[in-house]
Amino acid sequence: MRPVKTRSLSKQFIESVRSAMERQGLSGNALSKRARVGQRSISRLLRGEQDPTLCMVESVARGLKLSPLDLLSGKAAAKKTRGRK
Repeated sequence: MRPVKTRSLSKQFIESVRSAMERQGLSGNALSKRARVGQRSISRLLRGEQDPTLCMVESVARGLKLSPLDLLSGKAAAKKTRGRK
């Protein structure tokens, strides 16, 4: 089994979150309220200044109405580009 690269997993999560926010028309403040995570934490996460904890992954996924696995695997970001040319 190959070890997971933490930094690349965090980047994938952030990219997926940004993509889902854009699709849903959510601001960082709106996501913060829906996920029940501090607005400062969401802001730092989106700027790549803070790696997500497992608790944050679950909370953000719940706020976006997506599964944590989709956000971590990139499936949430891929949904945006399907069918687009």
